[in-house]
Amino acid sequence: MPASAQDSVIDSLEKLLPKQTTDSARIELLSQLTKQYDNVDTAKARNYYRQLNDIAEKSGNEIYLGYANELAGVLYTRYDQKKALQYYNKALELLSKNQQSPRVKRSVASLNNNLGVIHYMNGDLEGALRYFMGAVKFYEENDTANLNRGYGYGNISTTYADLKKMDNAVIYSKKAIDFAGKANNKNLLMSASISHGNNLLKLKRYDESMPYLQKAKTIAEELKNLYNLYLYYNNIGEYHFNIKDYKQALENYVKALEFARQMDSPHEIGFVYHAMGSCQLYLGNFAAARVHLAEAEKLTRDHQLKDLEQYVYEALAELSEKTGDYKNALKLKN
Repeated sequence: MPASAQDSVIDSLEKLLPKQTTDSARIELLSQLTKQYDNVDTAKARNYYRQLNDIAEKSGNEIYLGYANELAGVLYTRYDQKKALQYYNKALELLSKNQQSPRVKRSVASLNNNLGVIHYMNGDLEGALRYFMGAVKFYEENDTANLNRGYGYGNISTTYADLKKMDNAVIYSKKAIDFAGKANNKNLLMSASISHGNNLLKLKRYDESMPYLQKAKTIAEELKNLYNLYLYYNNIGEYHFNIKDYKQALENYVKALEFARQMDSPHEIGFVYHAMGSCQLYLGNFAAARVHLAEAEKLTRDHQLKDLEQYVYEALAELSEKTGDYKNALKLKN
């Protein structure tokens, strides 16, 4: 099997790393390697982060410590949003005092984007939108070619979609697609395609959505990107769920669960279990529905998944109603 473009980037970075003789150069490469591996091999991502953090702590340099805290936030985002938020705020505190260089300014903008992600995952959509807009504004005014500008458009699009403002969502996902095309960046094109395809699905423009989703899947397979493969099968599952083809939806959610488990991501695993439980509920398989929803509820409690909580309890309440336990249904609704 030929090496992917992402493999080539990682190989190049790993070959360069032993040749670096200064802390600043090693920190830059270790940061890139951590982010490259984050959606591919979490163990390697954590290993490179630890190397960076060791350099930062030994040096006592506030900028290096800021970068280390930012990366820790990235690695914790899917597992423990409370810890991720602490790391991001610490990074922002350290870097905001040292904004003399363009690199630090870009990191502050990136932190705004990452803080937006944490607020999004905790159900604060308006707060998330403010952070995302602030980050994009910086890139549009100061660093127009930065790839985070494209990712920012995607984050804004996703947030608008969750706010049920689909016209705005499509505008920003199309901006992300256009930016990715000009940047000629496969990672960004993959992310933008999955977002735009999902928005078109929500607007029931099914024929338009499928080419974007298929493009995202093709790139994700090439880059071995677990997260976007998860998103692809999750979105296809959602499509079948919306047209009431629950059996086909369930088959796609099972595939999505496989990738969520490979990422070891409680957030994504919880969402898939909820979706699988809902499919089983409407297929009349109440025992299976109860098992899947119990898994989702446990993950919601253990990892404080605020954006999932309401959906899980609504589904459990509906399950209680369908099985005649109206007292428990009322309790869950409250």
